[in-house]
Amino acid sequence: MTGAAGARWLAPYFRHMDKPIADTVCVHHSGDSHDNSVICSVPVRTATLVNFQPKQQFELQEMKILNMNEANAVMGENEDLSMWGSSEGLDIMNHGKDGKGGMAAPYITGYMYNIHWGEGIDWDHALLVPSLYAEESDPPVILRFNYTEVRELFEIKKFLAGGVGDGPEAFYPQAFNTTRFLNDDGTVYTGDDSCLMGENYMD
Repeated sequence: MTGAAGARWLAPYFRHMDKPIADTVCVHHSGDSHDNSVICSVPVRTATLVNFQPKQQFELQEMKILNMNEANAVMGENEDLSMWGSSEGLDIMNHGKDGKGGMAAPYITGYMYNIHWGEGIDWDHALLVPSLYAEESDPPVILRFNYTEVRELFEIKKFLAGGVGDGPEAFYPQAFNTTRFLNDDGTVYTGDDSCLMGENYMD
């Protein structure tokens, strides 16, 4: 951006960006040449969720995004769904359109976001498509999903050329604690040994 020191990223504004704006990581431009957008000093990357199963459960559903990068955020804790009645910092994507084909949103890196649909969907499968522009040096983006039924098995597989493999190398590692994900104060850990693409934790 003209006059800015270092790299900058421009993205449309959504309410789940309010926390980075408050942290001065991003600046909200609501009425100038960058109408209702944010300019950030950290990368902004899009992630898309597609190939939902069971697909029919996602028909006419809205994807809700809440920024969880607060001191009281606990990764893996199943939230009281009453939190979704508040509009503060909450984005409703898709707005009632048929989302079974996929839903996408921009995420400011270095933050954790809770993803939710309707009043709660116990889905069996989804494919996460990261941004083609994502780089290994990007700060982590943590996507957190509620659950109402404890699963015996929760796996995240790599989708490689030719499809999804079945061997041990086809699975992303599951962490035993959150030390590579979160700091003690609930903020996202961004050290050199922070969580990697696909690494996951289930409480």
